[in-house]
Amino acid sequence: MAAFILKTSKCKISIHDLNRNPIAIIPLGDARISGSYLRIAHPIDLELLETNIKAIVKTAESKIKANQILSPLIQNKLQKLHTIVTKIKPNQRSRRWETLGKIWKYVSGSPDAEDLKIINATLNSLISQNDKQIKINNAVDTRISNITKNLHHLINYQQNITSETLEGFDSVNIIFNLDELIYQLEVIEEAITLSRKNIPSSRIINPDELSVAKQFLSLNGLGSNVVDTVLDIASVYVVYSKEMIIYTLKIPRIKTTPYKLHYLEPIISKDLKIQLEANYYLEGHISYTTKTPCPKIKDMYICASSKMEPTTMCVQQIMNKQTAFCPMEKTYGKNLVKRVDDANIVINNADMLLTSNCSSQERRLQGSFLIQFHNCTLVLNGDEYANNYVEIQPQPFVPTTGLRVNAIKIINRIPFELLQERHFLQQQRSPF
Repeated sequence: MAAFILKTSKCKISIHDLNRNPIAIIPLGDARISGSYLRIAHPIDLELLETNIKAIVKTAESKIKANQILSPLIQNKLQKLHTIVTKIKPNQRSRRWETLGKIWKYVSGSPDAEDLKIINATLNSLISQNDKQIKINNAVDTRISNITKNLHHLINYQQNITSETLEGFDSVNIIFNLDELIYQLEVIEEAITLSRKNIPSSRIINPDELSVAKQFLSLNGLGSNVVDTVLDIASVYVVYSKEMIIYTLKIPRIKTTPYKLHYLEPIISKDLKIQLEANYYLEGHISYTTKTPCPKIKDMYICASSKMEPTTMCVQQIMNKQTAFCPMEKTYGKNLVKRVDDANIVINNADMLLTSNCSSQERRLQGSFLIQFHNCTLVLNGDEYANNYVEIQPQPFVPTTGLRVNAIKIINRIPFELLQERHFLQQQRSPF
């Protein structure tokens, strides 16, 4: 039962009393499990890039000497080109990038063992273009090489012409080609920058690749009628070595079997709570749990099959509303706040003040509560929690009032900070 509901035309706050519930079961929404992946790799040969850049700079610098009118503009383009190349090339001294294997380091994302296998195969050209799970696109290298060839062609074609007018046209053509090269490098730079936040770049992926990806999805999973664009469900990672940068789009194949995703949060009672190995529960024909959050794509959560774990007897008994036999753990903290997602906050064993920017009322919350809110900013004991986007689910939570849970064992993990405090007090009391 909701202890308090505040609803206006713009915002909503619901507070549900959890003090008689051994666990909070919070429905998050519809979910699917992803199986295999389609990987579209874009290798960028750093040595080839450097060779092409040197050739282009040499060509452009010859025009700086020959054309005094356009030379300032060409110099400006070359400076911009140098700046972008510096940003793109990996900084070997940077400590922010984690090591992946013996050769590769990654700029963004979390490549797994299968990704590393594919990366190494990409470097050694061992992957056939007919592989349905992997596509390699060398278009970036090809485009940059073609620009270099075009510039060489211009110089060779007009090397014997001394007309000032034609020299001017030659310089203009070089400027156009420099602009195109700068654009291509900016696309790479933007893609790498976006990848740090796991956002795929629409500019580095060509229409043919998107078409292949949609066909991949439609074979066994969500078709294009459900997913507007492949980029909505794709993740991305960037790895590098001394010789190469590889930008990889990773597209999951989503299975059709429907699931409901719930978040489980044990409620503290008499300094004890149920001990869980995983907080996310996928309810379906065969149910699973997972320790990691599932990314939400549109209105659906996509959970990786590699992260799925079988449900324990304790969790299955709780979800079936049966008397449960569970390990319990002793708790020591108070005023525990868990941000489940943008719309849900669980406070455990609390005595705190709640205020918000959509109500002038101040409430003191004592015990354990589920707070759901939308288009509002809450303040709990001085900490702000905002949600201006995510709507509250129609079913706020599954009550477990009266559910009996028997302890099969009690785990007592004393926090390190508490051990330090006890040791300090013992030292103060000791006469020696």
